Amino acid sequence: MKIDFLKKIHRKWKIWIIPLVVIICIPAIYLLTRPSHDNLFREPNPNGYDDFLQAIEVGFFDNRVFESDESTMRTVVEENQESIHHVLIGLEKDCQVKFEPDQKKHVGALSGFSSLVWVLIRRAQIMELEGRVDESVRAYMEVYRFAHESSRGGNFNDRLSCTGKKIKVMREIQHLILKINPVQANSFLRLIDNVEMDKENLLKNVMLRDECWNDTAYGYSWRIDRVKFYANRVIQQRSLSSLSILFSDLDGFQKKYISDYLEPVKVMLRKQAAGMPTPR
Repeated sequence: MKIDFLKKIHRKWKIWIIPLVVIICIPAIYLLTRPSHDNLFREPNPNGYDDFLQAIEVGFFDNRVFESDESTMRTVVEENQESIHHVLIGLEKDCQVKFEPDQKKHVGALSGFSSLVWVLIRRAQIMELEGRVDESVRAYMEVYRFAHESSRGGNFNDRLSCTGKKIKVMREIQHLILKINPVQANSFLRLIDNVEMDKENLLKNVMLRDECWNDTAYGYSWRIDRVKFYANRVIQQRSLSSLSILFSDLDGFQKKYISDYLEPVKVMLRKQAAGMPTPR
């Protein structure tokens, strides 16, 4: 009887050993192989992002940045020469978003960068109005790079902001493309390819950084808040189909940027690069 009892215990132990090993090993492997938070937040020295922050500190941003009449654009650009200078200095360095646990402060910086993009666009447009096409192309390349580099290594909000800034550039540059030569068109195409192929844009990398950013800033309480958010969405809309993942929203926005703004601009640039006439 005792032997039978031991055999039963042994059989039950064999049944449970595999699930126990899986339960213990999977989290252990995940924790051991995931990148450390320190590596994700390690900043280059010097960091061009510091210059970008300095640019918004000394800038004069108001509703005039959205106005496109020549007189106002000239005033906006003139008032923000110091900001533009800081951006150009920052673009000569490696860039990494500084970790900022204060959400309001971080979002404030993103708002400043958005206004600064308009200032840089107005600078390029003034050059175009003055017939300085080559300088205008370089200025648009700089603002496009700024849109990307000012979000490098950031979280979900940074990447969302980055896509929005790129949309502004792609929308505003279309008029200039009709005036550029094949060499200028090829230069811009190479820049676009380099930026858009950057692993920085990969959704899985954005997800990992956002997770680590929130863990460091808020502990693990943000995970509970996110579950509550999606639970409320399901309850309000009374549909499980409304339970769209936060990052699928970013992915959808990125795809819209590519299809509606980036690809049309690339088509226009390829035609100019080939010396083909582009419809006005």
